[in-house]
Amino acid sequence: MKKWLGLVLSLTIMASFLVGCGVPREDYDKVSGDLAAAQTQIQSLQSDLASKNAEIAAKDNELSAKETELTTLQNNLSAKETELLAAQNALEEKEDEITAMQNDLEYKDNLLILTRAKITQALTRIDLVNGIFVPSLRGELNDLTDTQGVDFFLSWLNDINAIDDPEMTTKFMAMIDSGIAEAATVAFLTYLLESVPATLD
Repeated sequence: MKKWLGLVLSLTIMASFLVGCGVPREDYDKVSGDLAAAQTQIQSLQSDLASKNAEIAAKDNELSAKETELTTLQNNLSAKETELLAAQNALEEKEDEITAMQNDLEYKDNLLILTRAKITQALTRIDLVNGIFVPSLRGELNDLTDTQGVDFFLSWLNDINAIDDPEMTTKFMAMIDSGIAEAATVAFLTYLLESVPATLD
């Protein structure tokens, strides 16, 4: 652009000089034509420059809009990542709660199984109490001979063994071996009676 301005200025000075010096008309016209052509070209270049400046400004505006859009997307992404992290933490808390509930349920299931086993043991011992201890208290065994008494107690041997209580089995067999002696019988019956609530502890 400076080159063209210098050319126009030179042609203008030259034209003025030629006119002032009485230069032939054709030389003057040639210089004047060159000057007009240079001025036209300068105007064209100025128009192109303005167009390019406008195009650059538009690109700058477009870039600024894209940068704003990118910033918005980054902020949205950051917000979503924060939401995702919060959701993951909440999920982990729920998983921990579920694990705790499962452990508690397993504990209660085991406790229930144990309680049922204890109740079964207690009921079996109660059946022995009803079958052996109660008749003894009522005196229903007093009229039995020694052999009949032994046979009566031996009829409960399978039930005694099913309880799987070594001490009870020992006392029971001691009673049988004694021929249903009073001391051994009382020891067995006392242990049997006391074992019912002990089983539920």
